[in-house]
Amino acid sequence: MEGREAFFGELGARVQNRVTELIPVFAGDAPPREPARCRDLRLRTAKKQAEEVAYQELIFSQSVVPASELVEA
Repeated sequence: MEGREAFFGELGARVQNRVTELIPVFAGDAPPREPARCRDLRLRTAKKQAEEVAYQELIFSQSVVPASELVEA
């Protein structure tokens, strides 16, 4: 595959940008007087959820076979 480094570099940057966008969505607002331990857990959980969504949107949903080559079973 020609341009492999550029392709994967671009893909990695897109995934990271999407994760960064989604973390605040999943983390939500901090409750009043939230202990640091709970905040860390909430943010780690939000990051994992954001990564799962970003991977699904940008990596797993992409076909490696061109649509013209797909054969219906």
